[in-house]
Amino acid sequence: MSQEETKFSEHDAIVLIEQTIKSAKSKVSENGFIFLLWGWLVLIGYTLTYTFIVIEKPAGIGYSWIGIGAAGFIASFIYYFRKGKSNKSNTQLGKYFTYLWSGIGLGASILYTYFILAQEWTLITPFMLSMAGIGTFVSGRMLKVSGLTLGGISFLIGSGFALYFQSEWQFLIGAICMVSGYLIPGYMLRYRHKKG
Repeated sequence: MSQEETKFSEHDAIVLIEQTIKSAKSKVSENGFIFLLWGWLVLIGYTLTYTFIVIEKPAGIGYSWIGIGAAGFIASFIYYFRKGKSNKSNTQLGKYFTYLWSGIGLGASILYTYFILAQEWTLITPFMLSMAGIGTFVSGRMLKVSGLTLGGISFLIGSGFALYFQSEWQFLIGAICMVSGYLIPGYMLRYRHKKG
């Protein structure tokens, strides 16, 4: 193989990598919907939880989170099912995102269940913010999208603060983190996608 062929191949590889990243960014921009969906749902959940604690009606907390979780799961499933039917091509980077968020979701579900059974209420919010922070930060770094990276950092900082406060204040911290970690980056992604 000659020197020119090697340089041409290296150039082609770089172009292919750049196209793959652009394609993945485009797909995530469309998936800004998921950040917005879960950002709004969890923001509502944290706000309802805080309200139920303040008005001393704790029974409403569990029901609100069950409803929010079910609504989010169903909406996400329908969204990805429809998206999967219309988009048959999937990049390797897209698969990594699926693995990342599936692993975080599964691990978070298991530990969330443990915290509930063990009645470790004050650990739920810091843990969930940490999981969201890791996924959002890694997603932002992989795609080189600063809004997601900063959103992930805000979740991680919020998680640290939540460890030092009583549970009712943890929910306000969680609500703030949903705005800075999911909603702002989600709207930034949506804007970027519409802009082209």
